[in-house]
Amino acid sequence: MRLAVLTISDRCSQGLLEDTAGPAVIRILEQEWQQAEILARTLADDEDAIAQELEELSNAGMALVLTVGTSWEWNLNTGGRPIASITPYIVIIFEMMILFGVLGAVTSFFIKSGLPSFDSATGYRTRFGADRFGLVVRTAESDSAKIESLMREAGAEEVVREAA
Repeated sequence: MRLAVLTISDRCSQGLLEDTAGPAVIRILEQEWQQAEILARTLADDEDAIAQELEELSNAGMALVLTVGTSWEWNLNTGGRPIASITPYIVIIFEMMILFGVLGAVTSFFIKSGLPSFDSATGYRTRFGADRFGLVVRTAESDSAKIESLMREAGAEEVVREAA
């Protein structure tokens, strides 16, 4: 199993502060999954860089991607920095993307397939849903007498001609 721990911190990525959250998470992962290959990276709090890294890790077949932001460990608002950075919301954004992608695919399926159909199909009768079945044959007018004859010979209870 391959695991990845991303620590998102401007100061840690610049070497101004030691990352303590990432190594703590790695220790927990190592206790739970001794055979796991764990990759650790530290990134600045940049949405594009984080998204690119998560995509690369996903494409590399990572089983688990953990993002650890500065707001998790350093929850003091100092110097005008936001307590909740964009990092915690990346996972939620990804999950919402998947949710809306699936909903869009299902909706497209229903639209393209014409489901549900609120109009009765040509030739449908309500009695066909109980103990009988119906057969609709679309044919040229010149062949309709031949088809009607074949159906009567096969034992059809009723043959009805309808205009198309």
